[in-house]
Amino acid sequence: MHSSPKTITDGFRDGQGRLIVTDDQGMQYQDVLPARMFPITDPDGFLSVCDRQGRELFCIRSMADVPAQLRPILQEELNRTMFTPVIRRILRSVPFGDLVRLFITTDRGDTDITVDTEEIYRLTGDRILLKDIHGIRFLIPDWHALNSQSRRILDIYL
Repeated sequence: MHSSPKTITDGFRDGQGRLIVTDDQGMQYQDVLPARMFPITDPDGFLSVCDRQGRELFCIRSMADVPAQLRPILQEELNRTMFTPVIRRILRSVPFGDLVRLFITTDRGDTDITVDTEEIYRLTGDRILLKDIHGIRFLIPDWHALNSQSRRILDIYL
């Protein structure tokens, strides 16, 4: 189903915690799930509003088009579906073949990840995306803002 951009004009959670929204044409949609269409490159841009089976009902152009009182509810739903830790530091690396084990500090704490060196991507601006061998994406919003040790380690794999 191809959907045109719409705007959410109202919304709430029902007694069972399900999200119910009303669009700018007065249509009410029950038990919906919002999803970012471009979560890495444009996280505040187009949002897809889907039913529980994952079928898109409609999309909205921007979170800015959503009434302010609804944004926290949508943001909460979006955060549940999009897990992208932000890398703050790279402490050390251990290469082996085409893989590298990185010991990192993220916005969610310290961890280590194993990354195929082909799964390290430069995005627009100074952003870097790494995808570990389990499919989890890690974001570096500005690799120039990392400390010198982190930049030195990352530079080997870019």
